[in-house]
Amino acid sequence: MKKYLLISFILFPFISAAAVLKHDTIPSIPYDVVPKNKKKIPKFRPTIIPVKETDTNSFKIALQVFGGTQGLGGDLRLGLVRKLSLRVGSAYTPLTYLGNIHASGLVVNYSIKANFLNFHSWLDFAPFNHAQGFRMVGGMAYTYRGLLNTNIIPSGSYTQGNYVITGADIGQLNIGLTLKGFAPYMGLGFGKSFPNHFFNINLDLGAYYVNAPTVKISGTNLLSDNYLLEPKVNDNLKDYRWVPVLQLNFNFRIK
Repeated sequence: MKKYLLISFILFPFISAAAVLKHDTIPSIPYDVVPKNKKKIPKFRPTIIPVKETDTNSFKIALQVFGGTQGLGGDLRLGLVRKLSLRVGSAYTPLTYLGNIHASGLVVNYSIKANFLNFHSWLDFAPFNHAQGFRMVGGMAYTYRGLLNTNIIPSGSYTQGNYVITGADIGQLNIGLTLKGFAPYMGLGFGKSFPNHFFNINLDLGAYYVNAPTVKISGTNLLSDNYLLEPKVNDNLKDYRWVPVLQLNFNFRIK
């Protein structure tokens, strides 16, 4: 009896499995059935946003010719990074003015000669994206030669009582001013640093802070003692250190 029970216990799982397969009682889910409330997932499509190209000074090169209170000159302008450019150049002032004054029979002839030469380097910074024509400018200049000379030569004659005084009796007077050395610069600029295409015009307004000038006075005859005024004149000029700059620039873009 125990033998039959053991055999039945071993065969029972196989008999049950055969019965299930025969009557097909395992439920199945068809593959083509989709629930009605299932939402369609939209496909992902990346959006490309174009980046607007901004005006930049990088790698631009221009040649600048200018005229103004520091004379005539030229600069090479280089774009360094966005909004920042460098100017390197020189200015020269060749000025000669001749005139005369008539007084009581005397003619006072005078000449004024200026000879200034500087080498300078300026940085231009445009702080505003929507107003790139507004620039803040700073830099340094070295005045290699700074001479201003006034020469006074009287001629003719005039009568004072019983005396007749000629221009030769009065003598000549020479006043020379010398300026040299480094001078920092700061100012404002109006107009874009670089032309959009080939040519543009802009303006600079600022000032140099120069070394105190030195004045030398010499004279002849009745004017020979004027050299005694040198210390007083130099003392009066020591606080006049700001030299204004007003300059019109003509720019030609190279690159």
